[in-house]
Amino acid sequence: MPTEPRPEDWELLGLEPDAGAAEVQRAFRRRRKLYSPDSMASYSLLSEEERGALLERLEAARRRILASLPAGDLAIALDDDRAVERPLEPGPEDQPELDRHPGAYLGYHRRRSGLSLEQVSEVTKIRRALVDQIERDAYDKLPAPVYVRGFVLELARLLALANPEEVARSYLAQMAAHSLDD
Repeated sequence: MPTEPRPEDWELLGLEPDAGAAEVQRAFRRRRKLYSPDSMASYSLLSEEERGALLERLEAARRRILASLPAGDLAIALDDDRAVERPLEPGPEDQPELDRHPGAYLGYHRRRSGLSLEQVSEVTKIRRALVDQIERDAYDKLPAPVYVRGFVLELARLLALANPEEVARSYLAQMAAHSLDD
């Protein structure tokens, strides 16, 4: 799971700490291309193991930095080559109840932030289908609760929800209640 960006994350991507999400994405793509296995620029400089480790560090740095930025900034950065769901403009009365429909609650906040399922999946590394199942409260299609808890926490943090632990507790409570009904 992403944590706060480290000073070396910015340095690794060649950025200043005030860089926006679009700059982070561009810098990541440039560095990833520079250190890719078919890059002539670094072919003789790095072993395959060193190259793999460096690419992993680049990806981790990108995820930590993006996770620390506002969701709106993230939506703009990820919108460079695919359509984005437009942000919702609903009133508070349209917001699903966390205790009764935690997946719909997450989906509401994702759409309100202007993020697509693909964008959320790209940043969190949670499969798109799994994010969709979580949002639809498709409890019978989800993995074990211990995994679901981690996924829900990651989604709630990405969406900058006030209390990710509460969202995860509500989700697991509804998941348990539905498993008792079966």
